[in-house]
Amino acid sequence: MAKREFYRQSGEYFSPQITGEQTEIIPYAGSAFAVVAESEEDVKNQLVNDPFSKEGVWDVAAARIFQYVLILWRKGKAEGADR
Repeated sequence: MAKREFYRQSGEYFSPQITGEQTEIIPYAGSAFAVVAESEEDVKNQLVNDPFSKEGVWDVAAARIFQYVLILWRKGKAEGADR
């Protein structure tokens, strides 16, 4: 496999108890990432070696890893669906 970027997309998610009118600090619930890796083990190794993990910001032991396949539609053809 050619070397690719590991992180493809990332962001925070917040407590589901927020309302549309809430103006105070929104309760932070965690982080989510979409990554490119060959296996779950590769994901864990990458996260363990990330500066945020090394500095104690992320708890890799508590990470939940799910397989995710992105399918792009271009002119009636699904790209990425062959996996």
